[in-house]
Amino acid sequence: MNKSELLPIICDRLDPLLVGNGYRYLKGREKYEKKVDGVRVWLEPNVTYWASSDYCMVSPRMSVHVDAVEDVMAKHESRKLDRHTPTVTILSDNLEGAKFWTISSPEDFRSQADEIEKVIKSVCLPLLENWSDHHKLAIAIIKNGPAVIHSELHRLTVLFAYVCAFRDPEMLSAVIQSVDLVSVDRSRSQLDPHYRQVLKSMKTDVPEIGTIGVDL
Repeated sequence: MNKSELLPIICDRLDPLLVGNGYRYLKGREKYEKKVDGVRVWLEPNVTYWASSDYCMVSPRMSVHVDAVEDVMAKHESRKLDRHTPTVTILSDNLEGAKFWTISSPEDFRSQADEIEKVIKSVCLPLLENWSDHHKLAIAIIKNGPAVIHSELHRLTVLFAYVCAFRDPEMLSAVIQSVDLVSVDRSRSQLDPHYRQVLKSMKTDVPEIGTIGVDL
């Protein structure tokens, strides 16, 4: 069973739940989207298929787009604004109570459909509902739970973009207190040099970045 066969079956099952909660399906992107006050939350069934196998893996992926934060990121990355790039992305199998599923046939899907729908309803949707509030999302990123962003420099880049966007003194203080220099030193992300450049550019808007102890 390949992706083109499985995805429509999944959507038929999830449509009543997700449309009933205010989501619409973006067929070209294979995602469900909900917009709330400048925040867009996406839920993607995320079907992976390997031509060498006879099954697919389903692992729902959630992402959140905070337009004001993405505006700041685009400005300091000196690039054209891309509304497709999420502020935060997380796979459901990184969350407690969630998992991924292997599916080889329509019958196989039907046998697991109740569990898939239950996880999306009880784990994914409450998280996205919470994160549709940009302030609650910022708190989650400050705490970096549940494993929201894996690179410390990426986490700081997103958070200081929040500070630039919303000018919240309490958020600035919380972000500075959350800086983990050990994690910065340990990080081996290929994008870390890019994040350093963005943070360096942001110093013009948030001078306090120069006090956090990160070599820019």
